[in-house]
Parts: sequence; structure tokens; C-alpha cells
Amino acid sequence: MRKLATMSLALLLTLAAACYASGQSAAGPRLITVSGHAEVKVAPDLVQLALGVETVDADINQAKAANDERVEAVLAAVKEHGVERRYIQTDFLTIEPRYKDRYITSELLGYVVSKSMVVHLEDVSQFESLLSAVLEAGVNHIYGIDFQTSELRTHRDLARSLALRAAREKAEAMASELGQDVGRPHSIQEGPVRWRYGSSGAQNVIQNAGTQPVGAGGVTPGGQISIDAEVTVSFELRQAG
Repeated sequence: MRKLATMSLALLLTLAAACYASGQSAAGPRLITVSGHAEVKVAPDLVQLALGVETVDADINQAKAANDERVEAVLAAVKEHGVERRYIQTDFLTIEPRYKDRYITSELLGYVVSKSMVVHLEDVSQFESLLSAVLEAGVNHIYGIDFQTSELRTHRDLARSLALRAAREKAEAMASELGQDVGRPHSIQEGPVRWRYGSSGAQNVIQNAGTQPVGAGGVTPGGQISIDAEVTVSFELRQAG
């Protein structure tokens, strides 16, 4: 009887040890999870301008003729700044009637003719001169000004690498304060990589050139593009020494 009780106790102890080991395994490794952030700043080497030419006249043919004339003058001004035709994209011409009251179509004021275009400028130093020239040539809407970099992929990779390095350094500093060491990375999660031009964070500008002058005293390409990367990394945590 005593032998049977001893065997039962040994079996219970074995089962308890197995359950404890299983519980430890299910719990997984001890981890420290940190975030790392990095910002890379570069000067833009490209700028994209979204422009619009709008004309209004009571005679639809006069409105269209005036628009065609302005568009040709704008294209000539762009080409004078060394922009090849393949870097100028023009949209379809749109024509719509304009009434005195938008809900009453009995009193026609005239016809609005619009044409938009996108200009890709590779020489950023020509930006202000080009912008002034197209405004003088007939552009009366600026839908967007977007400063860019042709090496965005390279700069994004660098920002991501720096963010990972920052995460590792942060984890090591925090673990050291608690007498711990950092081991292998257990999981890595990347946040969105963002880029913006200037301090405001706005990439695009929408303005009515007829009411708000832009040029020498307006938008200038003097800022930098900021490329931000953020990662979250979990490292194994172990006793120091």
C-alpha cells in the first residue's frame, strides 16, 4: 500500500512538473517592446505644378479662342524655361454655361472655358522664374505645387534603417536600467513612411492666382523634404551577465 502511495505521489509530481514546463513554454519568451523613429531631410530636386487657365465670355467662341491663346502663351513660357514637351501634360478642354443664379437657368451670363495642365520641372532653381512667367502668360489657377525628390526610395530605406537602430538603442538603454540584456529581435512591425515638404507638412497648395499672388513673395523652394519612418520591435529580454 505504501509502495502504491509512493508511486502515485511520484506520478503527481511528474505531471505537475510537466504542466509547469508547459505553462512556461506557452507563456513564451520575456520581451521588451519599443518603438524607433527617424527623420531624414533632403533638398527637393523636382517640382510638379498643377495649373489652370480659365476664360469667360458671353460668346462661346470668343471664350474658347481666348483660352486657346492663353494656353499657347503658357506653354511657350514653360518651354522657355527648358521644360520639354513630354514633361507637360494638358487636360481636356471643358466648357460650361454660367448663369446669374445657379438654380435659375433663364439668365445666361456667359460661358466658362477651362483647361488644366501639369508641369514637371527638373531644375528647381527655375521654379520662381517659371511660376512668375506662367502667371504673366495667363494662368489664373494654381491647383497644386508639389516638391519631390527623385531618390525617394533611397531616402526611405535610410530612414527605416535609422529607425531600427534607434529602436535597438532604446531597448538596450531601458533594459540596462533594470539589470537586463537585450537578445534577438522577436517581432518587427513597420509604421507608415511619411514625407512632407517644408515645416507645415503640406505637400500641395491650392490657390486662386487671381486673388492671391504667388511668386517672388509667395511659395519658394527654400525648404527641405522630411522623410519619416517608424518601427516597433520586440526583443528578447534576458538577465544581464
